[in-house]
Amino acid sequence: MPTGPIRPLPSLPISRDKPIPVLKVSTAISRARPLPALPHESIASMRPLPPLPDSFFTDAQNFVLNHANFTETVNHIHNTSSKERTIFDLLEPYTMLDATKDSSARYPPPQCHPKTRLNIKTKLANWLYDEKHEWKVFYICGFAGTGKSAIAQTFADSCGEWKKLGGAYFFSKMAGSDKLETVVPTLAYQLAISVPEYKSILTAELANDPLLLRSSPPVQFKRLIVQPFSTLQRQRHRDTLVIILDGLDECEGRRAQLMILEMISGSLHTTPGLPLRWLIFSRPEAHLKYKFLRLAGCGYEELVVDAECRDDVELFVRERIADIKVTYDDIIPRGWPSQDELRKLLDEASGNFEVASASLDEFAALLNARLDAFSKLTLYAA
Repeated sequence: MPTGPIRPLPSLPISRDKPIPVLKVSTAISRARPLPALPHESIASMRPLPPLPDSFFTDAQNFVLNHANFTETVNHIHNTSSKERTIFDLLEPYTMLDATKDSSARYPPPQCHPKTRLNIKTKLANWLYDEKHEWKVFYICGFAGTGKSAIAQTFADSCGEWKKLGGAYFFSKMAGSDKLETVVPTLAYQLAISVPEYKSILTAELANDPLLLRSSPPVQFKRLIVQPFSTLQRQRHRDTLVIILDGLDECEGRRAQLMILEMISGSLHTTPGLPLRWLIFSRPEAHLKYKFLRLAGCGYEELVVDAECRDDVELFVRERIADIKVTYDDIIPRGWPSQDELRKLLDEASGNFEVASASLDEFAALLNARLDAFSKLTLYAA
């Protein structure tokens, strides 16, 4: 193949009397012979092509495309779904989701036996469903083992089924769920799930002020909970939601505990019409009882070990023993427990659910270890 300069083709004569023949692209391409390959030297010496214009038809005029096929490329941007993800993505780093009602970190959570604590459960249900009830806050205290967390969890589950639960925070020093700065974002996260209109307001609020999640708890409480629900209530009447705080005494530091009470009590004075009620559990710490007993619009209940409590513990123990007998029927001692053993266990528990539960858990663990050993012996004998 010659490598010299290529001579230009002679121009076609133009006649004014005859039209210019039109060459069909499809026919020309089908009859065209493949071009011979260029030598390596020619390829190496070729200059790069200039960049393409924004469009192949830039500055083109007076042309016709025959039998053309066009393909449209569309970039889809899902604004709605990305916004829905963003609000929870923004909140999550500031939350403690392990402290929520259904968190796997708390599984299995404490629960009231279906036939126990009937009085307090009935009182709580009546309080929640009475829209005109004067108590905006219900404070329940009791010593360890009186069933506070079990009542809180059971009532939270019921409120969830009734679509009445705004959110819950279960404080626990052992689990690390005791930081004040995580309380408001965690509650806001749950409220955004429960109330779509609230989620819209919260999204706009955080978009306008990205630093809000780094603000102090009182500022967050006002702008992320009080003001949005005040706006929603002005738009239309809303059913009451309950927010549950369990183990307030385990929140890190007395100052933090009292700040939570001050935020709640302050909202009752400034915006008494909020469709929110607060159910709070703690041990009967003096500084907390002092504050609650002086809080207007607050109900108070102290869980004590009385005849009802002892009856509830005995019912719990008897049914737990029945479960253990079914589970370990092959190895459990016959006649266990005797009446004396049962009475001794109930006396030691003395109406305390935690003591009774711990004793039965220990016995079940021993039976489980014995069952494992028996299974290994049977396997070796085979």
